[in-house]
Amino acid sequence: MNKKDLLIHALDEFDPRWEQDQRARVYTELAAKGSRNREESQKAAEELYAINPGALLQNGVTLRAGLEFDGISIETEKALKKAARSAGIAIVPDGTVSRYTLVFSGEGGINCELLDRNQRILFRNISLPSLSAVDTAAFSGALRDMVFNGFR
Repeated sequence: MNKKDLLIHALDEFDPRWEQDQRARVYTELAAKGSRNREESQKAAEELYAINPGALLQNGVTLRAGLEFDGISIETEKALKKAARSAGIAIVPDGTVSRYTLVFSGEGGINCELLDRNQRILFRNISLPSLSAVDTAAFSGALRDMVFNGFR
């Protein structure tokens, strides 16, 4: 058995309810460096996010998510994509199925909604008064806090 197989086997041995810390460690290993298969790494990152959202950024792992825009201008859409990448979101190509979707709506105050399998898990209105570098950096920081803060 190789290391990856041992890690996957260990997941089966941990109680999902009582041994989440150990499961998170295994998912961290698989997401960060334990798997050469991109799909397996992404699945591990998604499971890790579900257990401990902050662990992704702490271990240099991005959260893959689809982006949707409702009532957003093209110029603002471009700025939001850049801000999302800066916040630690890896944007999946259009038409790609993703467990997580980040929905942006509105102008000025941007409604940000994170969906897990089409069910809302996070919502926050984040101010974006202009598309200046300072305002988009502040937006990106607030988005990162929203998505990766473990206290919900």
